[in-house]
Amino acid sequence: MQGIEEEIKIKKGQKLLIQGGAGGIGSIAIQIAKMHGVYVATTVGTDSVEFVKNLGADEVIDYKVQDVTNVLSDYDAVFDTAGGDRVNELFKIIKRGGTLVSMVAGILDQDLANQQGVTAISQMTEASTKQLQRLAGYVDSGKVKVQIEKTFPFSQVKEAFTYSKHSIRKEKLWSK
Repeated sequence: MQGIEEEIKIKKGQKLLIQGGAGGIGSIAIQIAKMHGVYVATTVGTDSVEFVKNLGADEVIDYKVQDVTNVLSDYDAVFDTAGGDRVNELFKIIKRGGTLVSMVAGILDQDLANQQGVTAISQMTEASTKQLQRLAGYVDSGKVKVQIEKTFPFSQVKEAFTYSKHSIRKEKLWSK
């Protein structure tokens, strides 16, 4: 919500790439962007293509098959939830005056951003009560659906943390 609404200040009719759309942040970001009337492209692995289409993504790039920098161009903004060695290559798909917001701190090349005429922001999320209430309103109204993979009873807190630790996948978001 912060990256899309407050940093990018997305507007109806714009084009947005969400890098890593199947993750927790990315899946919410797709839905928020669609609420604002935005054309959304996203990158995911092969097994998540249908998942993000069902969330509303207009275009899905399977990073295992395609390099997003060879597929997209002339985008208003990129919201990067994944980082990676090649994140600065995303400047290529953003038009002059556009914005790249990355959730991964310290990896954006400000000199390259200036050369491309793009605003580059490394976002450190700092949620306020007002923002959380706004997000809760989106969820309560059904505009945003939260995806829950698995639940555990309170008596299995240790198992839940172990499951969470081992279920987090570290995948490259670029094809070779």
